[in-house]
Amino acid sequence: MNIPYPNLPPLRVELRLDSIDSRGQEVIAMQADSARPLALSMDREHTWYTFVINDETVDKISPGEQVTCSVSFVNAPDAEKAFHPNTSILFGDGVATRGVMRILPPS
Repeated sequence: MNIPYPNLPPLRVELRLDSIDSRGQEVIAMQADSARPLALSMDREHTWYTFVINDETVDKISPGEQVTCSVSFVNAPDAEKAFHPNTSILFGDGVATRGVMRILPPS
């Protein structure tokens, strides 16, 4: 897999893909090379931030699976203000949430 956005700063995260989304629908596997998930910020207004799985070691995430990987936010400066290490962040497709992300502290 190619790194989709090599010029964006990577963050180490844990991603857990749920089996059922927030609408009660079954979640399908996320293909890392084509998925464009969004993380939900609940600060002041609910805002979705696009991110990409920016890690060559992850091909897909199956429902119920948790992986540690690198991601990059497309709007990195704003995402950095909205999301902080060790906070649970819902992610999905901008309509339904499909999992939880936790940004790991820098090592």
